[in-house]
Amino acid sequence: MDKSKFAAGNFSLPYPEITAIGYGQHASLRVGQTIALAVVAGVGGLLLLLSKSKSHYVTIEYKDAQGNAQSVVFEIGKDAIRPLLSSLETRTGKTVLDQPDPTKTNKQIKK
Repeated sequence: MDKSKFAAGNFSLPYPEITAIGYGQHASLRVGQTIALAVVAGVGGLLLLLSKSKSHYVTIEYKDAQGNAQSVVFEIGKDAIRPLLSSLETRTGKTVLDQPDPTKTNKQIKK
């Protein structure tokens, strides 16, 4: 998808056109932030190496005006993800499907 088409940040999608909703997380280490903090704060900044950052993603599948299957992925803040998922389920009548973290193997995914 060409990001320049949505330069104004507007995207409109009628709820009845949504065919599926997925939710997933991606965890990553804060290596860049840790290195920067270690330079400024010394050894204490290295403790941040133990912390992880989680990104929350919502994938929405839908039919466009020509009836073609499309999808769009949004990164959502941690404080907004639960209310958004609840609202999407209520307004679309669809159940949000969990999507596994693509960086983990099947053995790493906790069930």
